[in-house]
Amino acid sequence: MKVIGTDGKEYTIEPRANLRGASLSGANLSKADLSKANLYRANLRGASLSSASLSGANLSRANLSEANLSGAYLSGAYLSGANLSGANLSGASLSGANLSEASLSGTDLSSADLSKANLRGADLSGTDLSKANLRGADLRGANLSEADLSKASLEGALYTDGTKFPEGFDPVDSGMHWIRPNADLSEADLDDANLRGADLRGADLSKANLGGADLSRVNLMDTNLSKADLRGADLRGALYTDGTKFPEGFDPVDSGMHWIGPNADLSKANLRNANLRDANLSNAKLRRANLRGANLVHADLRGADLGGADLRKSNLLGADLRGADLVHANLSDANLSKASLKGADLSNANLSGKDLRGANLSEANLKDADLSNANLSNANLSGANLRGADLTDVCLSEADLRGADLSKANLGGADLGGADLSKANLSGADLSKVSLTDVYLEGAVWNDNTVFPEGFEIPEKSGT
Repeated sequence: MKVIGTDGKEYTIEPRANLRGASLSGANLSKADLSKANLYRANLRGASLSSASLSGANLSRANLSEANLSGAYLSGAYLSGANLSGANLSGASLSGANLSEASLSGTDLSSADLSKANLRGADLSGTDLSKANLRGADLRGANLSEADLSKASLEGALYTDGTKFPEGFDPVDSGMHWIRPNADLSEADLDDANLRGADLRGADLSKANLGGADLSRVNLMDTNLSKADLRGADLRGALYTDGTKFPEGFDPVDSGMHWIGPNADLSKANLRNANLRDANLSNAKLRRANLRGANLVHADLRGADLGGADLRKSNLLGADLRGADLVHANLSDANLSKASLKGADLSNANLSGKDLRGANLSEANLKDADLSNANLSNANLSGANLRGADLTDVCLSEADLRGADLSKANLGGADLGGADLSKANLSGADLSKVSLTDVYLEGAVWNDNTVFPEGFEIPEKSGT
């Protein structure tokens, strides 16, 4: 079957067709067989696809707004981020389809089969879901406000605190499962459920049916899994502690799970967005681990090897990093406020723009670290090695820099108002554009290569 697109190009309509980015708005494709076709970012706005076969097709980011997909077969199709607003999907088969982050606002999904469909983060506001089959669907973070759920089947569907429901709707009465830390899911039927990356820390999953479930990267720290059915479950990268209870005879190591505890070996582990709040990872091996976006609030990371770790956007508020190895770690956009970094090795670390207010960096190794635009007000940097560090435009007001090594450091534009630099090594440091108002320099050391602000009067008997 050949179709002329709105761009004048001829497109072949057949299974597995490559129609990536195709311009097919308004096209009549009813009853067409496009199973497993590539329609990524295709424009199908207002197209007629009634009773079409699109099973396994890639429709990610496609524009299907106002399209007629009534009775279409989309089982297992990939529609992540697709625009289906105002489309007619009444009676369509979408079992197992991926509709994460899709726009389905005002869409007609009445009597549609959405069993075990992935609707995480999808916009279903004002959608007609009357008589729809949503059994086992993943609705975590989905927006169902003002949706019509009359006579819809929601048994076993998943939701979180972030899921928005129509006013007066009770998910518990509908047999849905609340996915959250400390949840009561004992004896829950979650076979083949997609729980990838869920936070079930401390939850009760005793006697739950988790056969064939995707539990990869799930937080199961201190979770009760006693007598649970884990046959065929994917537990790769899932987290557990000594407090996690497993079915008799189950070996978490053989299942590829990660033990969280002191001295744990998590080198190169994928812990992205993991909730490790209050976790004890002292002396753990986390070298080159992916901890991007991880929650490490108040975590114990004393002596941990985090060399080369990806800690971008991680939350390390109040974390204990004393003596930790953070050489070449990527800490961009990480929250390190009130963290204890005493004696930590942060040489060559990227700390640009970091919030380090009140952080304890005493005796830390910050040689050649990028601290540009960082906020270190009230931080303790006494005895720290800042040799060659980039401190341009950094805020060091009221910081304790007693005995710190700032030799060859670039302090252009830094705010040192009220900082204590007594006994600090300023040899070769560039202080030409620095505010030294009320700075304490008693016993500080500098040399002929140290550049002070023009007109700054160096105190007598201070330095050599």
